[in-house]
Amino acid sequence: AERRRADEERGRGLTTPDTPPMQPDDDTYLLDNAWDLARARFDGLEAASDAESVTNLQHLGVAPGWVCLEPGPGSGSIAAWLARAVAPGGRVVAVDLDPRYVPRDVPGLEVVQADLRTYELPEARFDLVHSRAFLVHLPQREEVIARLARCLKPGGSALFEEPDWSTDGPEPEAPPELAALYRRVMPRLMRLLGERGMADRFGLALPAAARRAGLVVRRTRAYTEVVQGGSAASRFERLTYLQFQPMALAAGVADPEEYRAFLDLFRDPAFSYVRPLICCVSATRP
Repeated sequence: AERRRADEERGRGLTTPDTPPMQPDDDTYLLDNAWDLARARFDGLEAASDAESVTNLQHLGVAPGWVCLEPGPGSGSIAAWLARAVAPGGRVVAVDLDPRYVPRDVPGLEVVQADLRTYELPEARFDLVHSRAFLVHLPQREEVIARLARCLKPGGSALFEEPDWSTDGPEPEAPPELAALYRRVMPRLMRLLGERGMADRFGLALPAAARRAGLVVRRTRAYTEVVQGGSAASRFERLTYLQFQPMALAAGVADPEEYRAFLDLFRDPAFSYVRPLICCVSATRP
């Protein structure tokens, strides 16, 4: 709680300027784990999404002895859960460009620092591949899915969980001035992120992408919720958009005052909105 309060204070600009140091180039993953508030952002993601991810994994029948791959593990919360679920006899390999937040003291959890776009994955080695809120940010997402499919054993399972902003927007009863601010800034931000390689409609395209990679889609589901400013989910999303702030300001998405007001929506209890749709696809390798 103390760490979260300190992180939130930095996010408000009370202990450091509200302009995080992020200067991505065209080939850089846009959500750099070296950012000062990355750990707080992952805390929000865990609170908002871990329960659903665990339910989806349990539906796949994750069992002791499985060998699993977790690309882009973030804080490693799901990788750690998997390591416990596959014990005894199983193991989990978590691969990230910067795995600084993935725990190193979990039995059966191996941490590899590597770029998934170029890392040489073993062929037909894993019983399960799981990724969450990762592929959507990679311009090479289709190539990466194909590589992940090839590293599955025949009969092995993949679970991809990716956001889609198709349903995103203020809830109907939101104060008009707050809703108008959201509707002004969000489309501009999404256009900019699209130019930088993010696909804001990729979640709904996941089943087709999995099939193109040679997988057989077994189950699809999607979920969203109306969330209030200040909730765990809105904290995660606020910190995500805060991390994009320098890039957004440089591109003219909004002026500093308008962008700060946009960020404040996500901690304002008077504002509620529909979260991005989380699209979940389970598939197997024939």
